[in-house]
Amino acid sequence: STTGELLPFKNGIFRIIQKSPVAVLPVTIYGTGEILPKKGFKLFPKRPRIIIHPLIETEQIEKWNLDEFKSAVRHRIQLGLDMAKEL
Repeated sequence: STTGELLPFKNGIFRIIQKSPVAVLPVTIYGTGEILPKKGFKLFPKRPRIIIHPLIETEQIEKWNLDEFKSAVRHRIQLGLDMAKEL
């Protein structure tokens, strides 16, 4: 987002994942807006912060309903954003 805040997730990808036998690897990427701002084409020499979260196995995904699944992924990514802001 332009503010760096986590926006609401759409349902589509979570529905697709729940119907597929795949695990999910949540990843938080922070700081890309400082490298390439939304307005303009100039790149700035900075490093993004990338946090790779623990894998969410298919067995766990099958136990959750759609809202629980979205909430679990969102929670992990939000924790990563909070951690990245402190660095």
